[in-house]
Amino acid sequence: MSAVKRRRQCIPTKFEPSNDCDQYKRPLGLLDLPTELLTLVFRWCTFSFVAETLRLVCRRFRAVATLVLNSGMAILGPRLERAMARVEYAAMNVVATEGDLITYSRAFNALEIIHSQFRVVYAVTWRYVLRGWNDQPPPPACFYGGRLLDTFYNLLWMADNDPEYLGLNFHFHHKLCTESERQKLFEMMSKFLFHFEKYTERVLNKNCGISGAKIVDLLDCLQEEDARRVHWYASGLDLTSGIYHYSATYMLRHSWFTALDIIPSKNSTYTWSGEQRFMYLRIRRLVTNHNDHSLEHTHYERELVLHSQSPLLTSIAPPLVSLYSGHGEYAGKFYYYGNMNESAYESRFIRNHPIVQDTSEELSAHQVTTHCSFLPSIDLKITVELHCPMHLAPLAAYKSFQPSDFERHTFNDKDASKFKLQLKFDCSASSPNRLPSTFNWQIPAST
Repeated sequence: MSAVKRRRQCIPTKFEPSNDCDQYKRPLGLLDLPTELLTLVFRWCTFSFVAETLRLVCRRFRAVATLVLNSGMAILGPRLERAMARVEYAAMNVVATEGDLITYSRAFNALEIIHSQFRVVYAVTWRYVLRGWNDQPPPPACFYGGRLLDTFYNLLWMADNDPEYLGLNFHFHHKLCTESERQKLFEMMSKFLFHFEKYTERVLNKNCGISGAKIVDLLDCLQEEDARRVHWYASGLDLTSGIYHYSATYMLRHSWFTALDIIPSKNSTYTWSGEQRFMYLRIRRLVTNHNDHSLEHTHYERELVLHSQSPLLTSIAPPLVSLYSGHGEYAGKFYYYGNMNESAYESRFIRNHPIVQDTSEELSAHQVTTHCSFLPSIDLKITVELHCPMHLAPLAAYKSFQPSDFERHTFNDKDASKFKLQLKFDCSASSPNRLPSTFNWQIPAST
């Protein structure tokens, strides 16, 4: 064959276009957009639509939806803190009337409750949706609670545009109202955390160390400043071995937690992951209700100050008696736990005290406590001792580490054998009821 014929066969005619030109004739679609532009498109949708619809389309959409949902969760905390600062500043410097002062004060109380609930959600999920481990590309999981994120951001919008409505819906006298925004948030958060811990976290927990320090993250969510690390607190990082050490004691007022030995069921099977999940669920419920009662008492005291300064406001009734208790059985142990608010403690122990009954005039709770030296102490003390690799450390410690600290060490699945967590529960209210006053629980150094 001559060179001319070979050259003519290599040149495509206008009736036979090459395959390389087909891609330029096809119109562009969403899948052809780069990840940055596709992320901007997804951000125009609600988080619930991204989580429940777009995330289920294809693998590419799932990856971008995961990025949008996890980033929405990551920036929610700073936005809540900035909103609280704005409302507090407005209450202190901008308000012109007493009505505005009451509105912004109650809005700040509402944001405190919302931020408290967010911290619990963050403590449960951050280890799985905001970073990876064992050299896996982050994130290993998706924060698929789109409706919960929408609720949080809608409440943030209310704080800036309708603070009066927000404050009334989160007022402690509307605590039991099923239609209030407060009750809706609590129910939605409880359902999401239960599902996340049961289905997502259980799959990712391949050893006892991955979520071992989550219990410390939950205890760090305690609202009262005097309830956290009140007796002894020490922490440190050994840069040579990469092991983090943590020791602390937490005190929960008007709370109890006790365990009683029972005969386990013969047909039941127990695993280390099931035991962890059982304990985490109890601690989370205890911390959540303790924060609820603590904020309720704090907000009531603020309302008393507002009512004393404003003659336009009528007298306010104290919060209703509220008591939370729970129980459960696992691996030959029967657990009983709970807490009560100040009104329940006053009704149960102070108002029935002989000094109060023999006094004709009304005494305040502070006066009664001063005169009654034998009032029962219903306080729960939890002592924590933690030794773990730095990449499995609690959230508060993880934020303080430097990138250079992680570069010095490589981590793998064998690091779980270095994880050790010990908890000691000291419940003073158990002895009068002939129950064990102390209970020890631990995650062993090896499984």
